[in-house]
Amino acid sequence: MAAASAALQTRGGALGAVRRDAQALVRMAREVVTGRYRALPKRSLVAIVAALLYFLDPLDLLPDFLPLFGFADDAAVLFWVANRVRKDLDTFLRWEVGQGPLIDVEPVATPID
Repeated sequence: MAAASAALQTRGGALGAVRRDAQALVRMAREVVTGRYRALPKRSLVAIVAALLYFLDPLDLLPDFLPLFGFADDAAVLFWVANRVRKDLDTFLRWEVGQGPLIDVEPVATPID
């Protein structure tokens, strides 16, 4: 999921309006994998993961090194999947807002005097 998230940051211009939904798909998949979000049907998770893997593959239907067209198929796949799971995505976004701001913390051992 981290690779897809990083790629979305660098390919934002090529994705245009799809970028926000694609980033939400990455966050939703991450929350499902970590077990924090459990309301996503398995069929939707499979579609999302398949779309993200397609997005990350540089040699897909239209290779990413082709100017303008290289990311067009990636954007189309992400757009199609986001619309296919729109109800699930909207439910996740409402859940995410309800979670409030989250801070990732790591336990730190402190020396005992």
